[in-house]
Amino acid sequence: MERRRRFRVVDLVKAQLSVPPADCRDLSYDGHTNSSVYQIYPFGTSKSPIKVYCDMETMDGGWTVIQKRLDGSPSFDRNWTEYKNGFGEPEGNVWIGDGMLKIGNSYVSLPGMSFTTSDRDNDRYDGVNCAVDLKGGWWFNICHHAFLNGPWSPQNWVNPWYPTIQTGADIRGTIMMIKHH
Repeated sequence: MERRRRFRVVDLVKAQLSVPPADCRDLSYDGHTNSSVYQIYPFGTSKSPIKVYCDMETMDGGWTVIQKRLDGSPSFDRNWTEYKNGFGEPEGNVWIGDGMLKIGNSYVSLPGMSFTTSDRDNDRYDGVNCAVDLKGGWWFNICHHAFLNGPWSPQNWVNPWYPTIQTGADIRGTIMMIKHH
């Protein structure tokens, strides 16, 4: 009960200040309940808004989709600049862009791993660029054949998340979402 009351005060203050939504959580607090494409202002009104897909149903809603794959189009075999800027469409297959992942003091990453693309080898596999070999950017330690930005053919993935998922044929799509607290 206390948590809800605190959010109502925040909503009241935001409404009085006419602050545009910075992310999907703000939209959720403003009463939006439908999962859909929305316009947000993650960098304030000094920069252009961006369109994102907001999941308003999973675990109380307010989730910003940063990656979604439903099929192999478009290819996620991209260079550093393309991953930084983002690509795809928010209602379909999309990578939101690294600029969006660096909101506030947080950064989405795997502990100790740096993002690797075909033109920036930041993985820990000496002499090999995992993004080149596996055709997609990721937070690689050493190369692995099941990562969400690789070539779209989950039926060929072997033990993608063993032991939970032992065959890629069971995978219909992938999605990564963030929500700040």
